[in-house]
Amino acid sequence: MISWKIDPNSTVPIYKQLVNLVRASVACGELRKGEVLPSQRQLAKLLGLSRATIVKAMTEMADAGLIDIQERNQAVVSDLSTKGVQWNVYFRRSGHRYCNIQKSSRIDNAEINLSRLSLSSEFKECEKNLKTLQQIKAIIGDPSDLKRDYIHGIESLQDSMLEYLAEHGVTCTREELLLVASPVQAISFVSELLLASGVHLYYSTPSDINYFGFLESYGAQLHPLPSDSEGIVVDSLMKKGNPKNDSVLFIWSSCTPPTNVSLSKSRRDKILNVCKTHNIPIIDNCMLEAYNLERDAPNSLFRKEYFEGTIQIGAFPRGMAAGTWLAWIVAPKPVILRLEDIKEKRFRSLDTFSQTILQRLLQTRELQNYHAAVREKLREDTYTNNSLIQKYLGDIANWNRKASGWCFWIKFKPPIDTKVLFESRKGISFNPGFFYDSADSSHIMLNPPSLTKEDFEKGLKKLREEILYLFPEAFEEK
Repeated sequence: MISWKIDPNSTVPIYKQLVNLVRASVACGELRKGEVLPSQRQLAKLLGLSRATIVKAMTEMADAGLIDIQERNQAVVSDLSTKGVQWNVYFRRSGHRYCNIQKSSRIDNAEINLSRLSLSSEFKECEKNLKTLQQIKAIIGDPSDLKRDYIHGIESLQDSMLEYLAEHGVTCTREELLLVASPVQAISFVSELLLASGVHLYYSTPSDINYFGFLESYGAQLHPLPSDSEGIVVDSLMKKGNPKNDSVLFIWSSCTPPTNVSLSKSRRDKILNVCKTHNIPIIDNCMLEAYNLERDAPNSLFRKEYFEGTIQIGAFPRGMAAGTWLAWIVAPKPVILRLEDIKEKRFRSLDTFSQTILQRLLQTRELQNYHAAVREKLREDTYTNNSLIQKYLGDIANWNRKASGWCFWIKFKPPIDTKVLFESRKGISFNPGFFYDSADSSHIMLNPPSLTKEDFEKGLKKLREEILYLFPEAFEEK
């Protein structure tokens, strides 16, 4: 350590130079786990630095997980392989910048939208479980009660949410739960906190991250990872060296838009192993978990096995009454405390109306019954939806016919170009592959539950006619 040299003429701040020297010594094995660094007074004398500079460097190293500060300010080299996610490093990078989220596309209401993530009027029958919606006046009482509530939400809803999450395998306390107004708000808050300049965000492609296109505005570098039938492929993350506290993994554990892939058990285990080994925090988006028709629902795994490094975002599905589509964030207490701070600064509290209705729906289990009814109808409609797609696109496209009744990721055969198709469409709308991957020109995403069977078939027929007009050679026998 006496051989460490500080360059006073370097553009790198002096305290940063000391941090880098210690980091390099740990990386090459000169400093080992449990080894004690010289005291602050000794370091200041050896390196010719002020105590203030040494203290600043020690604070940075402690935040980075390089050292542990013990009694009498004794600095001990940490075991980086078991240190866990260093949230403070991510917090210090963030600047809490405002971000204006714009919609990536505006769709004419007169068009038949084949990709909208919502439920059609055919699911109206499922709402018979939501009796509370017909009893709003009796529940709310005086209309003057429809006011903004405290930043943390009403206690009764928090209690109901804790019970609801526990039923789904997610055990947490009030200090680890934050209720927010919408899923987009949840993602915005988490992004503002973690995705500052210097952070590397890894996510699967194709992805709705590209569709919404606002996460990069926070400063993080985005790195798409490939995906297959089991979910995101994280093999490249296994090659990372010692934890640098600069990476975040964003995943959908269920019904990943636009492919509708849910993580397999083996893929979940691999993700856990990689993130635990390299102390990479996981942002697990579970907003479509209610539409997962698989028996082995994966939504609780990351929270259960890696609770100290997982931020889980959830929401109740679209299609419910306006005002009840609230979202939540489950995360370690230090993360929730910071997110609460961001939420309070943005003055985005929840109105009592939405909270009271949602609490009643949970308490009476009407909401749970509604979810069950929707899943059952999705399961029943899967065969019909596949048949309709087969009827109109079967000879010119491929897709996963074993997928659930939610969205379908359609791959057209050459020479059909979905970029040309999207620009030339008439009377219909859909999400082309380049919304989710800029290089994609062969896919579109269809979501049959957003339309009645009649409208879905009408839209598919128009889609086929448009393809026939633009790409007649696609129908020629080869």
